[in-house]
Amino acid sequence: MWLPKPVYERMPIIWLLLGLLFLAGSLYIGLGDMIIRTYVAIGFACIAFGAMILFIRSKHRQNSSLRDNSSS
Repeated sequence: MWLPKPVYERMPIIWLLLGLLFLAGSLYIGLGDMIIRTYVAIGFACIAFGAMILFIRSKHRQNSSLRDNSSS
């Protein structure tokens, strides 16, 4: 699936914000409801996924720049 570059570059931030929104939603709902566990789990999963994408991209870009510098 092809995404425009501005959208592709912002996807990790979108995932992090989505996770924060789910966590904020769980606080808004309150501790009395059972769905709070689902909101918290989805929130942490989104945050972990966004952080993982950021880490993998930075590692790949770091390796790419090292390869480009060594071939010069």
